[in-house]
Amino acid sequence: MADGVRSVSQAFAIMRLFADSETLTLSDVSRALGLSPSSVFNLLGTLLAEGVIVREQPGKRYRLADAWRRSGLLRDGDARRLIDRMVPLLAEFAQAHEVTVG
Repeated sequence: MADGVRSVSQAFAIMRLFADSETLTLSDVSRALGLSPSSVFNLLGTLLAEGVIVREQPGKRYRLADAWRRSGLLRDGDARRLIDRMVPLLAEFAQAHEVTVG
């Protein structure tokens, strides 16, 4: 995972994983990324609340939200470019508000 804020890097890793898959379970994500199920649970909850992923009903499977899937931002080198664009903005926000951004 990239240097920087660990939880942000983990969230982007999950988003890239979903970009290459139709649906995944929490266990699938945990195994694929080598993260604990509790960490994945919290990250999925945040991505779900932010509208990045959606939960398939019924069941315990998740998928990338349609808007993110259609955007193509997470395929190939696009994710790296998106992260590169966001890092200075997040650093500026953190400094301006004297907070840690994650």
